[in-house]
Amino acid sequence: MTLKNDIHLSAYEISKEAIRDFEALGFQRDEFANNTRCEVTAYHGTYRGKENLPSSNLWEKLCSILENDKSFSGGLEEEEFDAEATVLFNGSGQERKPLLPAMETEQPAPSVYKACDIHINIDIENSDPSCLQYLEALQVASFDKPKDGKVYRIFTITTETLEDGQKAFSIVSDYLKDIKGLNGKMKLEKTTRFLRKPSTAYSLPLTNKQAFQAWLKKLETAYAK
Repeated sequence: MTLKNDIHLSAYEISKEAIRDFEALGFQRDEFANNTRCEVTAYHGTYRGKENLPSSNLWEKLCSILENDKSFSGGLEEEEFDAEATVLFNGSGQERKPLLPAMETEQPAPSVYKACDIHINIDIENSDPSCLQYLEALQVASFDKPKDGKVYRIFTITTETLEDGQKAFSIVSDYLKDIKGLNGKMKLEKTTRFLRKPSTAYSLPLTNKQAFQAWLKKLETAYAK
């Protein structure tokens, strides 16, 4: 097991001064496009500095900047993932499967925050275009991310509990490994620290416990046919 950590800032409103302070501490802006089923951020950044994560000292500095920014609306999160647990799709599958059922999502209540994200990163240029239907069927948040001269499509499943996230990761990764022509990777990131300001700020759509159980039942019915 090789555990790694990231810190991400998702700001829907933020001052120029706060952005300056974040970037002085080592944040770099992420470029996204074609957001689907999720709002466009005014600024999204990831920590790329030299300080080893997790770092309570860094986290407290970042939270202080946001607490002092009266205009800020959004979230700061620290995530942990096992780099060795990343699942790779190499396009060698042979099956054409029934589409997965849609996964119901909602805006989390102020007292609720996600336990984890599942990111499904599709190499669009090296995948059969028809493969995207298998991801679109889930009806979860997605966006394009340019990197190294290429564009990747990222689909994100967000769950209320870690148990649901782990189960979704297992089911969906096993499903996608069998899809012919699909190239990309998939990983699960556990939320370890978070700040949402204000408590009603927009956040990525969440699949709550009840919705996930309903999805499992729809999945069972779909494959029973």
